[in-house]
Amino acid sequence: MKLEGKHVVITGATAGIGQASAISLAKSGARITIVARNQQKIENTLATLKAATGRDDHRFVLADFSCLASVRRAAEEILSWDDKIDVLQNNAGIASSVYRETSDGYEELFAVNHLAGFLLTGLLLPLLNEGARIINVSAMIYASVKGINFDDLPATKNFDPLKGYAYSKLANILFTKELAERLKPHGVTCNVLHPGAVSTTLGAEDKGRVLTIASFLIKYFPIFFKTPEQGAATSNYLSESDDIANVTGKYFVNCKQVPLKPVGEDMEAAKRLWALSEKMTGFTYPEI
Repeated sequence: MKLEGKHVVITGATAGIGQASAISLAKSGARITIVARNQQKIENTLATLKAATGRDDHRFVLADFSCLASVRRAAEEILSWDDKIDVLQNNAGIASSVYRETSDGYEELFAVNHLAGFLLTGLLLPLLNEGARIINVSAMIYASVKGINFDDLPATKNFDPLKGYAYSKLANILFTKELAERLKPHGVTCNVLHPGAVSTTLGAEDKGRVLTIASFLIKYFPIFFKTPEQGAATSNYLSESDDIANVTGKYFVNCKQVPLKPVGEDMEAAKRLWALSEKMTGFTYPEI
């Protein structure tokens, strides 16, 4: 896909691979819309985009992904522009070592990493051009769990930070699989990726033991981690490459299609998760 003049919406594009992807795609000619929560970081990123491209046609929308009402407001603002979307990158995500509930009463990891993207994507569907691409960022940790724990989905009873994160990343994959099937007749593709172990700020503010160790390793042993630019390579590949123009519902690592573990191919679980996600967000996906 030639990105000159194309509209790309990226969530969580104020740091890490989201920001690196925004800069790269802007250099390829795309108009970037950033969806993020920190206005100062957004303004810094917009300044970087302008410096990198010499253009000031990039925009932003404020959204707190821990609040579904905020996600709705962001989508409504984007819809009001009536500016068709060619690429939607659901990149925003968090890591946490402690149990937290959002203002909607849901476990934070699942809400931010899955429900917010599920809702935003559904609300923005009317703007997607034919041939548009939806790209969801997951993680290889999805394969560490046997499936979504539907009996305790918000993880309120036995919260485990690694399992909670893994459930949310598995949810990204199951969402991708079901959405790809639904969008096939409309010429819109949806794929999911693992960016690799990337040196980013994900979880940097969390003081839990696991994330403290991860931050230590990133700081003192960066050789073992990809740079954000390297981590964004697969997101950029899925946004631009003509090789995957008609590929949908697939999983990519290092710009290559990789088979999913059986837990990621469970379409019965994908449909069950879809129905539950609609109930939890109070949003029913439209026909397009």
